[in-house]
Amino acid sequence: MNNFKRRLIALAALMCVALTSVTGCSKAKDDSKSESGKSGSSQGQEADEAPLVVAPFTWSANEEGDDPLDTPDPEAPEGDKTEDPTASSEKTTEVEAVTDASGQPVTEFVTATDAQGQPVTNAQGQPVTEAVQVTTIVESAAQATTKAYTAATTGMYAMWIDISKDDNFYFNDSFVKVTFKVKDGIPDGKYDIKLTADLSTIAGVSLKPDYLIDGSITVGKNASAANNSASGDGFIIYGDNISAKQGDTVEYCINMKNNPGLAGLVVWFYYDKNAFEIVDCVPDGEFAEIAARTAQIGSQN
Repeated sequence: MNNFKRRLIALAALMCVALTSVTGCSKAKDDSKSESGKSGSSQGQEADEAPLVVAPFTWSANEEGDDPLDTPDPEAPEGDKTEDPTASSEKTTEVEAVTDASGQPVTEFVTATDAQGQPVTNAQGQPVTEAVQVTTIVESAAQATTKAYTAATTGMYAMWIDISKDDNFYFNDSFVKVTFKVKDGIPDGKYDIKLTADLSTIAGVSLKPDYLIDGSITVGKNASAANNSASGDGFIIYGDNISAKQGDTVEYCINMKNNPGLAGLVVWFYYDKNAFEIVDCVPDGEFAEIAARTAQIGSQN
């Protein structure tokens, strides 16, 4: 079992224990109120304690190649991107012998010349001729050097849990900001950023968005990006659509709309590692302040 799965299992177990403790402590508070006259000071102190569990925002790459989610098959970006951007087409010339129908070299008589290029004459002053092989110059285009581009999809995840206040958190718009370095020499085209998400409420109920919309990074000198907003009702998680040039460093956001309330999330984003390098990944917008809470396991009075 790899480290990533160990962390997920540990985190899931921690959440389950913490949620159970919340329920138990809440019941203990109610019981302590009804039995306040019968319980001692130490019992009252214990009844007032409630668990505090916060796992602040963290992100990491998939480890050991074992992805807990289904990774999309690697796909090349849209458009014609099979030629090496540095490849060029050059014309070459070659001298070829002319042959007749039977394949024999064709000859012709021409006036002989000396080293200075002057016609050679005999004793009578007549030009001297000689037989030479007939040749022709053939011009051809050299085949352009091509290099096939192969995409390599990999996954990264962002994770957060906070059940410290025994309530859901509400945040919208950009909540994860990823900084990508666009690699030099990659082909122009549209590169998809695919998304998956596992979400949980404070009650430990798994929550699925009504719409999960992938984004993209379009690379090229004249590239233009699509709309960065999502329309419609319901709970929506969607990625940006941005444009960039080879060599650029760009910020890419994962967004949320109509958030019904969350206490934990794991968001995976899949990208072409042959085209992009992740520089950083941070919480963003309204979520940034929530995710900045200090990690701790303890008691809250």
